[in-house]
Amino acid sequence: MVRSMDELMDRVMRKAYRLQDLSDQLAAIRVRVGAADGAVIVVMDGTGALVDLELTEDISELTATEFETAVVAAAEAGAKRALEQHNRLVAEFTEATTS
Repeated sequence: MVRSMDELMDRVMRKAYRLQDLSDQLAAIRVRVGAADGAVIVVMDGTGALVDLELTEDISELTATEFETAVVAAAEAGAKRALEQHNRLVAEFTEATTS
């Protein structure tokens, strides 16, 4: 229970700072995943969105189907890992602010 307006303001400010920290941590998530022996590298953000796609000269050795499969597999794996990090940070935040 809150005893004074100062105590209430202090609690609100602490939660606001924690929320800003969470936002910064989520924005900083970057996951790199390679496929086809490193010929394809994707970088995903904390929402699972593709933010970079790197291709090496080795893609010239891939068929169109192998290239497509490599991009999709890397993107799926990267999105999964990024979302796992995102969910872990949100769960930690929720635990810290509700206990």
